[in-house]
Amino acid sequence: MSGARGALYAAELQAAETVLETAVAESFPSPPGEPAADRLRGARDALARQLDRTVLPVVCHELALAREAGALSGRTPAERYEDFWARERLTPGLLADRYPVVAAGLSVIASTGAATIAYAVRRLAADLPELVAAGIEPSDPRPAGPYGPRSVTPVGSDRHAGGGQVVACVLRSGRRVYYKPVPLAATILLHDFADLLDLPDELRLRRPAVVTRGTYGWQEEARFAPCASAAEVRRYWARCGVLLAVCCLLNFTDGHFENLVACGEHPVLVDTETLLQNYSWRNPSGRLESVVDTGLVQHADPDAPGRGAFSAFQVLGGARQYSLDPVPADDGTDTMTVGFSRLGHEPPVNLPVLEGRFQPAAGHLPELLTGFRAVFARCRERRAAILADGAFWDRVAAQESRQIIRETAYYTRLLRLAEQPAYATSRDGVAAELARRLETPEGSRYDALVADEVSALLAHDVPYFRHPVSGTTLRAHTRTHPAFFRTSALSQVRANIADLGEEFAAAQAAFLTEHLSTPPDDVSLSPDDVRLLGDRLTPTPTGLA
Repeated sequence: MSGARGALYAAELQAAETVLETAVAESFPSPPGEPAADRLRGARDALARQLDRTVLPVVCHELALAREAGALSGRTPAERYEDFWARERLTPGLLADRYPVVAAGLSVIASTGAATIAYAVRRLAADLPELVAAGIEPSDPRPAGPYGPRSVTPVGSDRHAGGGQVVACVLRSGRRVYYKPVPLAATILLHDFADLLDLPDELRLRRPAVVTRGTYGWQEEARFAPCASAAEVRRYWARCGVLLAVCCLLNFTDGHFENLVACGEHPVLVDTETLLQNYSWRNPSGRLESVVDTGLVQHADPDAPGRGAFSAFQVLGGARQYSLDPVPADDGTDTMTVGFSRLGHEPPVNLPVLEGRFQPAAGHLPELLTGFRAVFARCRERRAAILADGAFWDRVAAQESRQIIRETAYYTRLLRLAEQPAYATSRDGVAAELARRLETPEGSRYDALVADEVSALLAHDVPYFRHPVSGTTLRAHTRTHPAFFRTSALSQVRANIADLGEEFAAAQAAFLTEHLSTPPDDVSLSPDDVRLLGDRLTPTPTGLA
């Protein structure tokens, strides 16, 4: 809680804590000397940060009004800040009266966030045997005492469909497993398809352990590990070529740097929910057109040679520029303001490392292209058998996939807009403004989705859409749009396998050569990179937990 302003959301946070404590107490008794609150500290702090971020713009606005009116007492900015709260210039009641959108948001964020974490805790208790069977946890600790996880923490992923978020659980063994509130069958299908190609060992993809439970699932931590030799680096990039080709054939998108982990010589894709994407309205041809569609690669930036802004194969280093994250300046003073840009640093896990240096694609294009071409060559050889594999295609047809409609960054910008004082005074007013910014002036079939998007944004969720892979329907959280697509993703993927061959592979190889061949000016790990990676810089046999 950020000082005095924490009073604005203290009730919501306390209610959330009660929900979490109840879930842990009912699912896992605490071991001696380890209070349940200790295990929930990460979850509580994450919720508090979300709530504090939500109130920052209106708090700064109210402070400015009081300061300009000369209504605050004190010799220093800090004293006047304390006087603002002592005089109750903004209380939970006043917040609800003046800024009902923000007040409602606090309740929704706290209640749905706590519900998601509590559900993950309860499902963990029920699913521990499956996690043990999958090798995610070495043994079930309950016979020695059902103590459950050491910690549970939402990882900061976007909220979807009623507050659903990814939750990290550190198990009694110390291993980390991720609860995901979406089906995980796509991860299995991606690797099953790669297995159908029967590639040689040096091109085989490492399959992460997952437990899929219908509407949700568990996935083991893909733990970053450096390469132990130049040969491992070469195999890493060859497998990246394989991964890229498989993602093209299976209509994957959203391959940004946070979704790939370099586990020694193995690139591991940790989020596959956009596999089997429907391109029938996204691209003029109605199908995937380029490796760029996967998000794993992007066009070269002439202003940043050898570096990418978002793609998993090109982002180098852990320095980040966050542009949509509310950040207070002069916090704790009556001159406090809120900005939306800050520098940060995250562990850089998307590129291989050897002897303290990143190993970018520029130095290993032959290997990447070898792996990329190998998939299309093997697909050509096995095309008839793959297309005739009824069991595989039945499983594909039974899936639902996440459909990307707009960039998450745009939705996030609209979420921040709804928290601004000028809009947060009226739910109807902010709904109208959100709709105006989502509708296209010339009209578009996507305008039919605006009501779904506005509803999600008002619930402080990033709008989330899914589609049955074998059909043309699009599903929002609460509504269905029949016949939304021209064709099914299933037919598009089968057409990819039937039609994408040497010509496509050659054209994409030329693109990769053009846009990945420039080496970055510096490939050394920064001190912050080394600090954040810590003991992960020690090579391990597998790189997986």
